[in-house]
Amino acid sequence: MSEKIWRENFSMTRGNVDLKVLWYLPGSVIEYAHQTGVGKNLQDGFIHFAAGGAVCYFPVDQIEAYVDELVEKVVRDRLWVKEIHDKCRAYNAEYFASAREVEHLDLLNLSNTELAAIGRRLSQMQEKSHMIAVSTTWLVDSNGETFSKMVMAKLRRALPEESGLEPMYTYSILSTPTATNFTLDEERDFISLAKHLAADPVTRAFFTAGRDLTADFALLSIDAQEAIKAHADKWCWVPYTYVGPAYALGHYLEELRQLFSAATSLDELEADALSRLKTIAEKQTEILSKFYLPDEVKYLLDITREIIWLKDYRKYCMYYGCYVLDRVHRESARRLALSLSQVNHLTADELAQALSGGPCDGDLLNERKKLCVLSYTAGRQEILTGQAAADFLAAKKIEQPAAEPNADLRGTCACPGHVQGTVKIINRPEEMDKMNLGDILVAHTTFPSLLPAMKKAAAIVTEDGGVTCHAAIVAREFNIPCVVGIRKVTQLVRDGDIIEVDAIEGFIKRIA
Repeated sequence: MSEKIWRENFSMTRGNVDLKVLWYLPGSVIEYAHQTGVGKNLQDGFIHFAAGGAVCYFPVDQIEAYVDELVEKVVRDRLWVKEIHDKCRAYNAEYFASAREVEHLDLLNLSNTELAAIGRRLSQMQEKSHMIAVSTTWLVDSNGETFSKMVMAKLRRALPEESGLEPMYTYSILSTPTATNFTLDEERDFISLAKHLAADPVTRAFFTAGRDLTADFALLSIDAQEAIKAHADKWCWVPYTYVGPAYALGHYLEELRQLFSAATSLDELEADALSRLKTIAEKQTEILSKFYLPDEVKYLLDITREIIWLKDYRKYCMYYGCYVLDRVHRESARRLALSLSQVNHLTADELAQALSGGPCDGDLLNERKKLCVLSYTAGRQEILTGQAAADFLAAKKIEQPAAEPNADLRGTCACPGHVQGTVKIINRPEEMDKMNLGDILVAHTTFPSLLPAMKKAAAIVTEDGGVTCHAAIVAREFNIPCVVGIRKVTQLVRDGDIIEVDAIEGFIKRIA
């Protein structure tokens, strides 16, 4: 039997994840894939975790066979897809509602047993809600974007020559979800808050007087204080991703200062927020009413929109769940005399045992934080640390993509456009201060806490992801040219470089 060759399937940048998110992976991915009835080809996987970053690998032959079978299943079995996506919506709505209940519990008055039960339930709901649609919202496009490229090819062939429509532009429009999402809901709520505060001239003047907003917050009227706190309480988790931090009250005060100082028309902002999805829907209707597309192509575009929306929805539910779970883990850490970070590198079972008086090795947790491997083979998952993890990795043969001319500067167009600008490499929220309006945002990957910088970008370029990733979703909603999947791009360009972004052909080129 030939030696397995392993292919990178996804990666997460350092400092953005911990084991409270990963401990059930990759086993859970494989087990839920098997539940779809087409997962027999996928048997093995491992995750290399180090310093808050992670890379997942599957054997090349297994992931290729599985994804090919899965794409065929999505194309031919519409009821199967609908059942999975209906469950995904329901499970995530339940998960979010349960987390909301936990957020408002008085954890100090709970027993260790009760605290462990809450942590275990949240962790189980996180796994179930995120994994139920793992096949359609992730794996189907995880091997070179097999599904998306197939849909784009079918659309390209179906478009009449006389249409005059550019295929990538058309795909971008027809695959963009028109249902509201957490990002838009928060934006609308914030504009409503600003309009409420602006109705009082004294309150509006407070934000433009050059004062220390946080120190002087108590000088605002009770009504204004309560309105701002309510918005912060409702939405502070949005940038949390997996490890935080959440937005503090000062973030919203500064956002209000900038908004009022710019003398921006709040009515225009509100109209723009309300119209973005409506405009996309109107463009979709216009294209579909003018040009005939086969039923299969329309179905696949419908599924693409649904996949993109569900990817976004289930991730935001998970971000909120992580924000709440960290409250539970923070209290658990206090009782166990551990740090939050250490507790976040326990499995749910290990935490329950520790809270029941069982053993808890702080040194082992520190080892896990530095380096560990989560390996799944022969139906069994284990966590390797230290030398065992290093030996495991050294024995693995990792696929090295063949070098092609300019391959390091080519990726996939996620939102069409053609611009030039100054590179700003931004992988962490604390790096966003260097982003100016009209710069080119370059990142390993993007996530909600980078949204303020993304909105300023003339174009977005990422190493990771495909046409259904977070960067692509944001780019389409705000009509920002975007190229994703350019390998090692954050190492190939530097802050201050002037580059051309061709988000029609899918490449970037350094100009200066």
